[in-house]
Formats: sequence, C-alpha cells, structure tokens
Amino acid sequence: MKIIYQSEYGVAVLSPADCGLTVLEIGQKDVPAGLPFWLVNEAVLPLDIPQEAWELDEAALGEPSGIGGTYREVAGND
Repeated sequence: MKIIYQSEYGVAVLSPADCGLTVLEIGQKDVPAGLPFWLVNEAVLPLDIPQEAWELDEAALGEPSGIGGTYREVAGND
C-alpha cells in the first residue's frame, strides 16, 4: 500500500515502513498538514511514465483516505 498526495512539486508517493503505525496513521503523520491523501495499491501507479508527469485524478480516486497533520498519538495504558 502506498500513500499519494498532491504536493507543490507534483504527485508525492510515500512508502510506509513497518513502524507500529497503520498506513492511515502514517499518512496522517507524514503528509503535510491540511493536504488530502489517498491509500492506493502500488499496482495502480503508472510506473511506466516519469513521476513528474503524473496527475492525480481526484474524481477517480474518490474521497481522500485522510488529511495530513491530523495524527494524534494515543497515550499508553501504563
């Protein structure tokens, strides 16, 4: 699963690491604040064209999976 969003430089793709957070939580934490992002299967990315030429079709992607900057760490039950 990849996280994609539209940055000021074009389409950005994040490859989440196994860090104990869900992919959604990583997007909420690592996508710049206020930007919508989508969780997509890597197989749907157009890897046969340069990433600089990619454009997000938000209508085709549907509702965003989340918004950057909205991650809130939950305190443990110590």
